Amino acid sequence: ETDQVAQRFLNKLPLIYIYESQQGHSKAKNSGIKAASGRLIIFTDDDVLPYPEWISAYWSAYQKKSAGFYFGGPIEGNFEGPKPDKELLKLFLTPHSVKGLDWGTQSKILSSNEWFIGPNWACPLEALQMVGGFDTQLGLDPSSGKQRVGEETDLMKRLSKKGLFPWYVPQARIRHFVPANKCTLKHIAARVEAMGFCHSNTRQKTILELPLIGGIPLSIYKRVMKLWLKWIFARLRGKRGYGEYMDIRFLIGTMKGLQNRPVKIFRG
Repeated sequence: ETDQVAQRFLNKLPLIYIYESQQGHSKAKNSGIKAASGRLIIFTDDDVLPYPEWISAYWSAYQKKSAGFYFGGPIEGNFEGPKPDKELLKLFLTPHSVKGLDWGTQSKILSSNEWFIGPNWACPLEALQMVGGFDTQLGLDPSSGKQRVGEETDLMKRLSKKGLFPWYVPQARIRHFVPANKCTLKHIAARVEAMGFCHSNTRQKTILELPLIGGIPLSIYKRVMKLWLKWIFARLRGKRGYGEYMDIRFLIGTMKGLQNRPVKIFRG
């Protein structure tokens, strides 16, 4: 009933309702980009609560840095039920859609190990058009039957290659609803595996390591086995072993991604 909800607000807000017949986040956002006429595009999700200064904070940042930058802000988790285990929330691989995102209280250019995510970022329309929008082979898409992610990361990497810098806007805050079913180990591990798939599947792979088994370097199988043994020992000692388990799931996703891409082997 999205269209009916939008209709109720047409006389209160300057809305334009765009219907995309094909499923998929990337397809829908590309349709929005094509229909947009403003200078700055702000992306978000349908399950967020923005703070009052959210839009004005982005517009102020854009006015000061209208060329050469894209933008993003912090995300606070609004949990439906109990939070996931603290140990799980501290893991590097746990998705920010679950644990939230906060790069501090000062505006800055992000470092190489910091990034923005889909529910809260903004980009000049001209820059989005320059890089061609979102890759429709990436991102959540029920019609694909697979857990796919990474469309924003892929697009931001292309923006960075064009010389744009990620500018953090701490005043552009939102609260992001996290349902109870996304706080489970099963969901988080599935997203981590999808991240591994995206990491290896978004570029043509160049493999320098031999031998290969099923198109995958033997070294990756060895890493998985070592992590599996570490996970078993951790469990035997009464520990959760979350770190080892998430690393395993990421590598499984990586292996699936490698099998899905063409291979180039270079011999010295």
